[in-house]
Amino acid sequence: MKQSMKDFIDGLVYRNQNWTGDIIDLSDRNKDALCHEWLSAYPTWQADYLPFAAINQIEGYVHILYSFGDDPASIALKNAIYLELELAMREPVQEYFSQTYVKAEAFAGYERGE
Repeated sequence: MKQSMKDFIDGLVYRNQNWTGDIIDLSDRNKDALCHEWLSAYPTWQADYLPFAAINQIEGYVHILYSFGDDPASIALKNAIYLELELAMREPVQEYFSQTYVKAEAFAGYERGE
């Protein structure tokens, strides 16, 4: 996972202390921010998930969509992008969260030498 994504997840944890690392539990605003960050970190994915005409003709389309796209068409597009990216993003985000923020518990009897 790219460092920019790790930094983004760290920010989510800092702002949402009760978050368990599952992207499904994020607010719509945070889901949009996650998609924006993902598509910015992995620009080759843009061709797979964004309208061809937009990404080839409009420089910075991802930034424009996620920063200023509050009209119904943009919201529908952002929702569709999230639903398509959800499976791809969910596991790596959860894995990074678990490795970084979840403390492993010792096995029962481990401390007694069993």
